[in-house]
Amino acid sequence: MSDVGNVRRDPAEWRDKLIAVLSADGISELPKVAKWKRYLGGFGRYLGWLLVVPLSMIAGIVIFSYPIFNFLPYDTASSYMSKVVLVFMLIGVWFAYPRMRRVYREIVQIKLGHQPIQVLRDAKHAPVLFLRSFKFDILSSAIPKWQEYLPMNVAMPTAELNLVQMIWRHAPVIAIGRPGEFTPPVGAVRFYARQDVWQKTVQAIVPLCQIVVWTTGHTEGLRWEIKHLLESVPPQKLLLWLHVNIGNWTAAERDSEWAKFREAYRDVFPKELPADAASMRFIAFEDDWTPIAIPGPGYRPSLWELIASWPKTYGLEPFLRKRLH
Repeated sequence: MSDVGNVRRDPAEWRDKLIAVLSADGISELPKVAKWKRYLGGFGRYLGWLLVVPLSMIAGIVIFSYPIFNFLPYDTASSYMSKVVLVFMLIGVWFAYPRMRRVYREIVQIKLGHQPIQVLRDAKHAPVLFLRSFKFDILSSAIPKWQEYLPMNVAMPTAELNLVQMIWRHAPVIAIGRPGEFTPPVGAVRFYARQDVWQKTVQAIVPLCQIVVWTTGHTEGLRWEIKHLLESVPPQKLLLWLHVNIGNWTAAERDSEWAKFREAYRDVFPKELPADAASMRFIAFEDDWTPIAIPGPGYRPSLWELIASWPKTYGLEPFLRKRLH
């Protein structure tokens, strides 16, 4: 990837200006709760769901021990009882496991930060703004099926969390949250904007961020956002995240959807976007808006990327090092 457009300076007075924007009328945060209380509540719920497994086994024993041991010989009853306990244990695991995963991700979110204004006060550098369709949250916060088989105590990273944790090594990530949500997806720190002020809020925040990650898609809101970004930010500050590589698309569906997107936005982007969505996950831009595929053709991840990154973020770390503090 070209080294053109190295952007490493924070916007002037970014912190005070951003806090002022997020404190304006029509902007809100989730209810404030002390961090220790959130940790305590999270671990308490995690342990609570963990107790579902032994309680399920006890329930099986209580319900079936009397009829089995009263109507069957002891050896036969013991054999049946062990099967009953195993079945109830599996039911408990099936019920508790996804809820434990959800709680674990919420605990990870506490570590990243919960309240955007506090995150900005603690941040060393200006943040990254994450823009996407609210419907995309469903895909980016889903757990890949292969991860269902990992042990319970292993963090279950989502597509958004993978991306945000990588960016967070350099700068915090903020985003507008979906109205009405009580527990936002784990990843970018959400703030909430009323419908009548969200565009004005985006316009005010964009110049105060180091870069903007814009997720491709087909909504009217996304179209307004990208037109505004192309008119108001330098090419080096924009990073596209391809929606067609998040979720369970077949190769044919992905290629067809990407072709539709490129056609729909042909009149929006200064230069045509790359056609091969299979080999790239992100698109950055040169000074003249020439698209840069990430990862590029034949890209080989470094040893650090192989150890500390996920395959769908390969090639992103070199970009972040050039464009962020």
